[in-house]
Amino acid sequence: MNNKLKFETIAFTFILLVFQCWLITINAIWIDYTQEQDEALNDVNLYATFFTQKNLMVFFGFAFLMSFMHQYAYSSIAYAFLITAIVCEWSIPLGLFFKELDKYEHEIRNAFSSKIYLSINDLIEALSAGASVMISFGVIIGRVSPLQMLIIAILQPIFYWLNIFIIQMKLEALNLGGFSVNIFGAYFGMAMARFFANRKSVERAAHQSAYINNIFSLIGTLFLWLLWPSANASASAPGIGQLRSIINTFLSLIGSTISSFAVSRLVNNYKVNISNIQSATLAGGVAISTNCDLNLQPAAAIGIGMIAGCLSVIGSRYITPFLNKKLLIQDTCGVHNLHGLPGILGGLVSIFLTLKIALNEQNEFAHDKLQPAIQAAALGISIGVGLIGGLITGAICKLAQRIYPIEEHEYFEDKPFFLISNIESTV
Repeated sequence: MNNKLKFETIAFTFILLVFQCWLITINAIWIDYTQEQDEALNDVNLYATFFTQKNLMVFFGFAFLMSFMHQYAYSSIAYAFLITAIVCEWSIPLGLFFKELDKYEHEIRNAFSSKIYLSINDLIEALSAGASVMISFGVIIGRVSPLQMLIIAILQPIFYWLNIFIIQMKLEALNLGGFSVNIFGAYFGMAMARFFANRKSVERAAHQSAYINNIFSLIGTLFLWLLWPSANASASAPGIGQLRSIINTFLSLIGSTISSFAVSRLVNNYKVNISNIQSATLAGGVAISTNCDLNLQPAAAIGIGMIAGCLSVIGSRYITPFLNKKLLIQDTCGVHNLHGLPGILGGLVSIFLTLKIALNEQNEFAHDKLQPAIQAAALGISIGVGLIGGLITGAICKLAQRIYPIEEHEYFEDKPFFLISNIESTV
């Protein structure tokens, strides 16, 4: 086993460093930042605060949210740190590549002919890609090696930006992250999960959480809850769009928080299940993220959040056990309940909301009265690209498992890849 660990370490280190050198080369050749003072000042004024808040949300919030397993906290936080860093760095040139492809669709020879200026908004978009990969990571966490995580961090952003290219750049669907981050990320992870689950991993006792770990996970929940309105606003148009995004997201989060507590007691023998509070309270932010900048009305935002919170708790109580036991699709962090089901709810709301606006109001939709059909197509495409990309990536990761197959007793354990002292191992 030591030899296999040695080979896995060599492969991981080699791929990571070569990939890093390649990205440095791309940045040196192709990417720069503006030298125009007014343009730089405008960029900082519009996006610097949003960038700081989203940075904190993605790097801190997601990492701590996944730290609930009592023998896997090192891995949850450290791997989330590394993977998000890789994905963000990789997503910057990837995003610029697809934007150039869209810009010079009919003059492809003019694309990439000069350096492209990087903006703070490009960094925010890269963090959105990082959030999507973190969502997928939450499905399979505890059952993959560092080498497999590295493969996911390299491959998933390609599918992420392909999905953005199709639904947002070409179809011009309304999307603030509901389709591309939440739905895509959830079903990408669910597709991969089938390659990493078996009866032993489902039943593994180490998966159970511990009191102190749940407290740290709740800290992650609170950070995500507090920063979600800013994250949705960062993708909205300045002015009324950002105003609506902040208000609607905040109200929707309140709705999901209240309904989560209420329904959790009803379905868990009249007591609150803390895992519901760690995830379902955030469901309102997910459900509203597709259409939070539209004229939704505050009451509707609260109602959407309440429904999303109910869906998330019910999914955790009834759907997750079915997926685990019947289909052997193990969702470690309950991603399907937090991002999948509420994301689909948000997609359906966007279809009917755009239909209402298109029929009853003057609108600025790219496709006027056909916009609801575009929203429906974006929902289906995001699920489809997520599933196909997840299956391809999962199959490649399964092949990489031959280098270092994780044994059943190593599931949800820090020990296989971290130095753990005797004192730490007894805590």
